[in-house]
Amino acid sequence: MFTFKKNVHRQRNEDLPFDKYAIDIMTMGLEQDMQISPSLEMIAGIDYEHLQPTEANDLVLRDPISLVNWQYAAQYRVTDPLKLHMSFSGKSRFPTLKELYSERLGRNIPNPDLKEETAMNMEAGIVLGDALNSVNISAYYSALDELIAQRQLGDNMLQMQNIDKALFSGFEIESNFHANIFSGIMNYTFLHARNQSSGRDSDYLEYRPKHRFNLLFSVPLLQKLDLQSEMSYTAGQSFQNPDTGDWEKLDHYTLVNIRLNYAVIPNLNWYARINNLFDSFYMSMYGVPMPAREIVTGVKYRL
Repeated sequence: MFTFKKNVHRQRNEDLPFDKYAIDIMTMGLEQDMQISPSLEMIAGIDYEHLQPTEANDLVLRDPISLVNWQYAAQYRVTDPLKLHMSFSGKSRFPTLKELYSERLGRNIPNPDLKEETAMNMEAGIVLGDALNSVNISAYYSALDELIAQRQLGDNMLQMQNIDKALFSGFEIESNFHANIFSGIMNYTFLHARNQSSGRDSDYLEYRPKHRFNLLFSVPLLQKLDLQSEMSYTAGQSFQNPDTGDWEKLDHYTLVNIRLNYAVIPNLNWYARINNLFDSFYMSMYGVPMPAREIVTGVKYRL
């Protein structure tokens, strides 16, 4: 596998020329599936990534970054409906152009010296069931170095900075179900995220939901009319108040979206979608209210 991507970001204030920032990203990787036995399957992979800054609005270009990622996973089938899986990986990511240079309408101080974020990940779990009805239970643990996170600087100013040590741990339960004409997916994730850096003022990390529950189901109403519904619940997010510097809890919220789809003729569908069906007031970030009820309709034609 080989990929090349050029990212370009332009921004400007009113009546001023555009500022331009650009980076090139190259990725090369190998992955191998291995069938060790009829019951045991393994996957091993490695990739190399290189980030090369090419333009920074006439400023001195930051140093390039090179990363090596790897993963190893195994799945063992105990019986036909029961499988065990385990994985280990060393993952990393580059800071994005937005994280490096964006001023976010004057509220953010750019940080072009951000380091790459790296993580050592472990996951283990079980899968019980078949393609139509199954339950997947997994536990995970991640030790992160140089986590890229938003930090409050006071006077309502922000900056993306590296947190030298952080730990994420938790578990996830996912169920796929299908009964007659009714099908759906249910998912719950518990996350315990904590700052472990030496100079920390708190163990909290901003905007990392402790609890997240999602439910998606689909059911036909008429011969050509389908209904899809999505429900999500998010709770346990912490944030640092930009005015006081104190750590506080963001209110939990529940969202419900629905979508109708009608097959007018072959390859031509009419759809209508309502986001935030119950017009809930919520914020995923302190001081930034999210959209109220939104209705979208249209047609989709497939060639």
